[in-house]
Amino acid sequence: MRENKPKMVFLIEDEEDHAKVFEIGIAKSDAETKTLIFGSGGSLFKVLESPQNDQRPDLMLLDLNLPDTDGIAILERVRSVHPRECLPIVVFSSSSSQQDIASAYGAGASAYLVKPVSFEDTVKSLILVCNYWLKNNSVVR
Repeated sequence: MRENKPKMVFLIEDEEDHAKVFEIGIAKSDAETKTLIFGSGGSLFKVLESPQNDQRPDLMLLDLNLPDTDGIAILERVRSVHPRECLPIVVFSSSSSQQDIASAYGAGASAYLVKPVSFEDTVKSLILVCNYWLKNNSVVR
């Protein structure tokens, strides 16, 4: 049964240092997780849309500013297959622009968080996010 398996987290983040901090925060949450890191939208969709893929994410953490594909376009493409009630997608972005926030929610984000500046605050935010979405929240399967 899926409940006994680690929760699958897809992290889409192109900056290696940020990805390492995110991994630490995810690992410190109360949820047993496995994290796959994608540095671009292209690498995400190679896995997500592959007929051989048997790894479905339980949570997606998405940076908006990626090198090859805009985060909003990724949201729209993922949401065309995975509705909001089936897959939480949390946007982490350095942007606090109301336009970016509105665009992310309009494209299907489950939550939008401005990336904290400090390591400690980023880890704390990720622990809270993972505990909520992976331990406390229920989705449609």
